[in-house]
Order: sequence, then structure tokens, then C-alpha cells
Amino acid sequence: ESALLKAAAERVQDIMDSITDGIGVLHMTDPDHLQFNYVNQQMFLLLGFPEYGNDLDFDARTNDITAYLYVKDAFSGLHPDDEARVRAAFRAGYYSERFVIEPFRTMGGDGKYHWLRQEVKLRETTPEYKVFYSTFNDVEEEVRLRREREQQLEEEKKLREQAMAASAAKTDFLSRMSHDIRTPLNGILGMTHIAKNQDNPPKTSECL
Repeated sequence: ESALLKAAAERVQDIMDSITDGIGVLHMTDPDHLQFNYVNQQMFLLLGFPEYGNDLDFDARTNDITAYLYVKDAFSGLHPDDEARVRAAFRAGYYSERFVIEPFRTMGGDGKYHWLRQEVKLRETTPEYKVFYSTFNDVEEEVRLRREREQQLEEEKKLREQAMAASAAKTDFLSRMSHDIRTPLNGILGMTHIAKNQDNPPKTSECL
């Protein structure tokens, strides 16, 4: 029976490690403290870490201090610009059955920030902590495409504004030129009309 249980556990572990999304089990003793209790191998790959054991049994002597810190505090690698938002989402989610953390950046074993999207579901509540199951999706490409689209829209907006400004300047110029030409021309035409009604010598009439 022990051998069967071990084989079943190994099959489950193999399935977990073959899933393309990162999977983690999170413990929260309170709304401000989050720890990893388990991750599948894909989670290490998503963040550019070596494939450590799933039981996270490495300690501070491990060369990879970043991975060690994640076990002690899952918030430790968050990008400074995203940390407050992610922490706030977990504070609110602490009292929920399910919640989502929209794309955020977290530090990887390769020394780079990685864009992830996280879905979290409450598994159980114990006297010591709450247990959450979580999936992590790599959204690096999605974020890149969205930024490119936003940049493109911003450039198109600037071009439209420039075109509108040029059109307005052209309209203003033509309006001013029309006024500046028409005003003296009216005077010339009026005086010419008056002059023509006078008794003018042939040479003056020709000039008029």
C-alpha cells in the first residue's frame, strides 16, 4: 500500500511539473504575510531559477538567495512600482474565496523582472494560516504587445493633434490674408469707381 501511495504521489507530481503554468501553494498567517509552501518546476522556469526541489527545502546557505527569500516572504521580489498594488490585492483577497492579481513584475533568478498574472483560490483555513492555491501565467508578450499598441495609439493621437493644429493655422492664415487683402482692395475699387464717374481725359480713363 505504501508503494502504491508513493507511486500515485509521484504521478501527481509529474503531472504538476508538466503543466505549462506556474503553480504554487501559499500560506498567509495574516493579510500582510505571504509564504510559498510549494511550487511546481514550471514556476522556477518562469522566473529563470534552477529547478530546485518542489518541497523548497533549500536554506540560506543556498547560493540562490533570491529563491530563499521567496520562501520566507513571497512579496520579496516584487517590483517597487507594483508592490503596493499586489499587497493591497492580497489584503482584500485574504477575505475572499477567489481573486486575481493583474499583470505585475517580480524578480527572477536571472536578475530580471518578469511579468506574471496570478489567479488565487482559497483552499482551506487553519488556526495558524490560510492556504491558497495559485496559478501564475507568463504575460511578458501580452504586456509587450499592449505597450506597443498604447505607444502606437499615442503616436497616432499626436499626429492627429498636429494635423488639426496645422489645419487651424492654415484656416487662420487664409482668413487673415483674405481680410488684409480685401480691406485695401475695397478702398481701391471704391475710389476707382468714383474716379470713373468724373470727366476724365482719355489718358486718365485708360489708367483707371
